[in-house]
Amino acid sequence: MGLLTSDRIRFINVAITVFVSLGSFTYGYCSSIIATTLGQPQFYEYLHLAQTGPGLSHTNDITGAMNGLFQGGGVFGSLAVGPIADKFSRRGSIAIAASICLLGGALQCGAVNVGMFLAARFITGFGTGMILCSVPLYQSELAPPHSRGVLVGIHGVWICCGYSTAGWVGYGCFYYTTAFQWRFPLAVQCFAPIMLLIGLFFLPESPRWLALQDRPDAAYKVIKYLHNDPNDPQQILAKEEYYAMQKQIELDKSKGTGSYYELFTVPANRKRVLLGFMTLFGAQCTATIVINNYGIILYTALGYQAPTTLAFTAGWVTVCIGGNAVTALFVDRVGRVRFLLIGFAGCLLALIMEMWLLAVYEHSSNKSGQAAAVAFLFIHVGFFSVCIDATTYIYCTEIFPNYLRSRGSSMSVSGLFFATVIFTCAAPAGFGAIGWKYYLVFAILTFFMIIGIWFYWPETKGLSLDEINALFGDDVAIDISHLTEEDRKALDQQILSEKSQVEKVEDMDAV
Repeated sequence: MGLLTSDRIRFINVAITVFVSLGSFTYGYCSSIIATTLGQPQFYEYLHLAQTGPGLSHTNDITGAMNGLFQGGGVFGSLAVGPIADKFSRRGSIAIAASICLLGGALQCGAVNVGMFLAARFITGFGTGMILCSVPLYQSELAPPHSRGVLVGIHGVWICCGYSTAGWVGYGCFYYTTAFQWRFPLAVQCFAPIMLLIGLFFLPESPRWLALQDRPDAAYKVIKYLHNDPNDPQQILAKEEYYAMQKQIELDKSKGTGSYYELFTVPANRKRVLLGFMTLFGAQCTATIVINNYGIILYTALGYQAPTTLAFTAGWVTVCIGGNAVTALFVDRVGRVRFLLIGFAGCLLALIMEMWLLAVYEHSSNKSGQAAAVAFLFIHVGFFSVCIDATTYIYCTEIFPNYLRSRGSSMSVSGLFFATVIFTCAAPAGFGAIGWKYYLVFAILTFFMIIGIWFYWPETKGLSLDEINALFGDDVAIDISHLTEEDRKALDQQILSEKSQVEKVEDMDAV
């Protein structure tokens, strides 16, 4: 049986994917911890930020800058991944990103004034922008095609574990009356990057990166390690994947060098960049990032007070863990595009109901109406986490060819940060000026995303990274997924009989 028809996921694949997702956890925690920090009275007191009166406008500007600088750093960090991941390897880019996140987290925890805190937020944003792109890139290049959705979907689960942990740690520290109330939650940002940096020494490098660096022997050893199966003593599965990968890389190298220039001058690549960028930009058009970062303000406007607002914030992000787990389990069966359509449609309906409830009950004393408004925020994140969150990362790491994947993925992830810079910076002023009507912006954008996905997004379910090229009109060296059993047997015989690089590596191992 060929590689692409196997239903087996080896424990080692899962273990590596879960461990490297400490980087995903890092992004989730660092991104979300500001939401609870802005709900801690000691934070405002220590930094001399007014919560009421004439100084409130200045405070709103500072809190907007805290989010804007983090997301702005993310833009630069995500764009930096392309050349860094190609030069220093996929593992190397994760290590650099984790180091920057560690530095930023330490500086936030030790901040003594607003300026230092803002600078630390930018540094942390740069690191998380890198890590958000590097982790799924690494995961996708190690995962077998039939389980790529499951394995890369774990990235989304761990992002939400970071969200949830940030929410509950912030909630637990609310009852302290010293600077520990906000410093400790910020210090927790450092734990996951430290563990990741230590563990990276023991993880294999991406075989596709090794092959692109003209190190076929090392690439084959990694593939054999990942797909070693006692029921396949001749290592046919590993040889098929390696053989197809090598042939595709040889074909790709004849097309170009993998520069940013090729992303925008080749029509098929321009389409990939547009789809990747808009997939992650569009995900933030659902208003999820605004609800996440300003949940405390939204719940307060509905008449709730701390610590209830902190509990709502923590509970809201906890929903994401189960939602992303559903994605990981079913996205390979349901399909990426179908999941995205269901998710965007569900978010749109939840936004419409939220606007109606806020228009009627926001400034009333009707507890039932206010509770319903909170409930629809939870329904909104349910649709987002089940169908959109992890699916976007899976899709954007799949659609680019090997030699452009790191740069294409970085361009795609930059879309997320471009969107969050725009929406989070505008949110305080938007909600302050027009209240619930600010949601109209997201409802309209979400509607247009549904139309675009329906007509223009190709489905990638079940295809190898090499075979996805055909969806964009590119040549595929070996289309293993669509081989007949007879053709597959002939290919396996060719691989076994041909004195190829595979056999040369095995001869070296034997010596």
